[in-house]
Amino acid sequence: MRTSFNNGFTILEILVVVAIMGFIATLSLTLLPRFRAHQEFQNTREHVYTLLQETKERARGSESFTSYGVHLESDSLTIFPGEAYDVASVDNDISELGSTVVIDTISLEGDGSNVVFTRNNGSVEEYGSFIIRDNRNTSRTHTFSITQTGVISVQ
Repeated sequence: MRTSFNNGFTILEILVVVAIMGFIATLSLTLLPRFRAHQEFQNTREHVYTLLQETKERARGSESFTSYGVHLESDSLTIFPGEAYDVASVDNDISELGSTVVIDTISLEGDGSNVVFTRNNGSVEEYGSFIIRDNRNTSRTHTFSITQTGVISVQ
């Protein structure tokens, strides 16, 4: 009786493995950019929320014995000391949003673009909301709401 050993792979097995690898590569190349764009937008959302919270805490802690505010523009947020935004102030801390995210639809009390947190308690007179929007996917938005007592929420 003779036993035959077959060493190696058949051409069919190799073609199946190559097809599976090609399918996985195609999936990753098409899904990765969408995932990355979504993650960048979520990171910007967290960054904006953190800036608002830090500004409120600065005011509540009476750092430098003054109020602190955030000036909203379409492509940036600027933290400023005091009751009013001064574009020329050297104390301004500008935070750019990046080229893919914009601040859209600012709807604050008094039709302004400044949220000023008062010293000691962090309340605001310019309460309301604003929306950040992803330019790559305009249906992707987050709404930031600030109450009169200074509570910040994101939807």
